[in-house]
Amino acid sequence: MAKDDQGLLRPDLWELLLPAIKAARQAGRDFAAGNAYVPRQPLVAYRQNDAGWPQVTKDTLGMGTKSDLIDWSELFDVNENRFTRILVGKVPPLADAVREISRRAMGDPDLLRGVSILAPRMADHDEAEVRGQAEFEIARRLVGVILNRADALGAETDDELRAIYQQLERARFAKELSGDIVVPLVAVAFVSHDPVHIDGNVWIERLTEADHRVRALNWLQQDELSPWVAAGATHAVVVRGVTFPNTLRDLNEQIPFTLFEDEVRNTTEAVHIVTEKATGYAQVLVRPDGWAANWMQDLPPLWAAWRGRAYPDVLSGRQWANEMTPIDAAQIADIARIAKSLKAAPKNVQMAARRLRRTTFRDSAEDQVLDVAIGIEALVGKEVDALTHRMAQRAAIALARRIPAAATYNLLKQFYSIRSAIAHGSEPKSWTVKVGDDKLNGVQIGLFLLRELLQNRLLGDDPWDAGSLDERMLESFGRPADDDEGNEQEA
Repeated sequence: MAKDDQGLLRPDLWELLLPAIKAARQAGRDFAAGNAYVPRQPLVAYRQNDAGWPQVTKDTLGMGTKSDLIDWSELFDVNENRFTRILVGKVPPLADAVREISRRAMGDPDLLRGVSILAPRMADHDEAEVRGQAEFEIARRLVGVILNRADALGAETDDELRAIYQQLERARFAKELSGDIVVPLVAVAFVSHDPVHIDGNVWIERLTEADHRVRALNWLQQDELSPWVAAGATHAVVVRGVTFPNTLRDLNEQIPFTLFEDEVRNTTEAVHIVTEKATGYAQVLVRPDGWAANWMQDLPPLWAAWRGRAYPDVLSGRQWANEMTPIDAAQIADIARIAKSLKAAPKNVQMAARRLRRTTFRDSAEDQVLDVAIGIEALVGKEVDALTHRMAQRAAIALARRIPAAATYNLLKQFYSIRSAIAHGSEPKSWTVKVGDDKLNGVQIGLFLLRELLQNRLLGDDPWDAGSLDERMLESFGRPADDDEGNEQEA
C-alpha cells in the first residue's frame, strides 16, 4: 500500500483503478480525436423568469444542450453491440481491472455493493450474469464517473484523481455520512444574501446558481410535483452538520429526514405567521462533507435525498411567479425569532401554528374555518367545552396593545358564529362579519386573528396562556370577571 493511500477506505480498489483510469482516459481521447459522434455531458444552464424567480429544469431524453466534455459513463461497453464505441477488452489495463475487481467482489459483499447497485440484488441470476452486471457498472458508473469529474475539474495528476476517487469511495463504503440538510423553500424570496441564524444548527441560506443547476428536475414530470414550482426558490432552510447512516446504495432507503423535519416545519410555519405567504418544499438535499454520490461536471455534489409535493396545491398554478416581493430584513428577524420560539413552545402553541399553515393546503372555506377555530381554541381556550365569550375576552386582552379590545371581542364572536354553524352541519347564514357599517370576509378575519395571536404569543417577552390572560383581565378590570355562563355562547 502506498503511503498516500492510508486514508482510503478501500486502497485495494484504488490500486486496481488508477492504471485503468489512465488507460481508459487515453483510449477515450484517442477515440474522440477521430470521431465526430462522441457522447457529451449534458449542460444545465441557469435560467430565471422576468420576475426574478429561478426556473432551472433539465431536458429529458438526452435531447438537451450538451457541453464540450466527454461523457465517459457512455463511452465503454463490456460486451460489443451495434452502439459500442470502445470495447473494454480493447483497453488491456481497463479490462484487467474490471475483471479483477468483479472477481474479488463475488466473494466480498461490501465490495460488490460498493461497485454495483444492481448486482447484489440479482440473487435469482447465475454467477456469470451477476458478474457481468458488476463489470458493466465498474466500467461506466465507477471509472466513467471519476473521469467525468476529472475532466470537469481539469484533474490530471495521480493525487488529483485520488481525491476524486476518495469522495466517491466514502459515499459507497462509509458506514455513516455527514453533511448539511438543505431544503429549498418554494414561492418565497428573502432579501438577505448572508446566512440567517435561526437557532442551534438551523439557518436560512441563499441558494447559488450552481445549487439551482444541480437540483434541477426534469421539465417533463410524470407525477404531481411541478418542476417549475420546485425550481422557484431563492433560499433554503439548512440544518448544518448532521450525521446519518449511509443508505445511498439502498434503492428504497432515504436519510432519516424525520430527525430534522421539525426544524424545517418550524421555519415554514414562521414564514407563514409573519408574511401570510404560502410556502413549502419539493426537495430535501444533502450538501456532503467530504463525499459525493455523483457529480454534475464541476458543480457542488448536492445529493437529492427526497422529492415530493410538500407545498400547497394552490402554488401549482404559479400565479405567485409573476412577481417577486422579497421578505424584508425586519420580517426575516421576526421569522427567526418565531421559529426559535416554536421549537421551545408548548404543544398547544405548536398545534395552533400547524393549523394556521394547514389552511394553505385546504381547498374549502369550511375546512379553513375549522382549522382556524382549532388553532384559536388551542391558544385561548381552557374549558372542556370552549366558551366563545371566554375565548373572545382572552383574545381581546392578548391583542389589546395592537387592536381595540372591543373590536377583537366582537370579531372573534362573529367568527365563531360561522364556525358553530359549520361544526353543526349547517350552512352559515353569512360568511361575513361586521365592523361598523362594513362587512368583511369572515374566513380572512379568522385567519387574521389567529395569526395575530400567534405573533403576539411567539414574539412577546412574556409568553401567555389562557390562565395568565385571565389574570391579566382581572388586574385590568379590578373586579371579578363576569362568569354568568347562562349568557355565554357555546362554541
